[in-house]
Amino acid sequence: MSKIGVLTTGAAVVTEFDLTFCPQFIQFACATPLTAIKVTVEGRGVVCDLDSDGILAVSQQRQFSAIGAVVVAGTSVYNIQLATGIIKGVNVTISVTNSAAQTPTLYAYSNRKPTNGVDLAFVQSVSQKALAGTGVEISKFGALFLPNAAATDPVIVNFADGTQDTQFRDQLRYIKALYSAPNPVANNYDYQVYNWDQNVKSVNFTPASDQKIYVTRYVPTYNVSTKL
Repeated sequence: MSKIGVLTTGAAVVTEFDLTFCPQFIQFACATPLTAIKVTVEGRGVVCDLDSDGILAVSQQRQFSAIGAVVVAGTSVYNIQLATGIIKGVNVTISVTNSAAQTPTLYAYSNRKPTNGVDLAFVQSVSQKALAGTGVEISKFGALFLPNAAATDPVIVNFADGTQDTQFRDQLRYIKALYSAPNPVANNYDYQVYNWDQNVKSVNFTPASDQKIYVTRYVPTYNVSTKL
């Protein structure tokens, strides 16, 4: 794990870091959840673009201990995956918006690099709008996060084998507990559809009110012309 840098203190204060590689993970600990994180790869596009809700939700996928339970000196620890391993030879800008009078340290961590000609991939996490009554269909994704879902908003899961299941937010939380620790404080960040094994073909989500959802997916690197 290597230190990227320290955030400038203050609510709404933006700190930028420039790297010549894309780390597999970025990690930080803070008492007040950050306002926003944006990670841009020059010539490729945006790898990560999350507000506070997105950070809290995405940080909880595949965690053995939930945010709020993992604490270091009174702060919560957050992990956000940017790639399946370290990707070298790219220019990366990380823009972080602080939320309070705090100075979290941002770290980079990677435990995998290209071997035997196996390509790595970016792990892209971004927000998307789901409109009331119209909804949205999500496909080719690794994880879907619905922290603003109402109790009666249907989540129609279309599986790769042709079967279909209609679920609701509480069911999503129960299923999440099979592969990741539930959040003991803020249950809404547990409303997610796990699909890293690609058993789900698509999800249709039609909320009763307009809201943001968050999607994480693999984006192949291939070559410098690949756009995110």
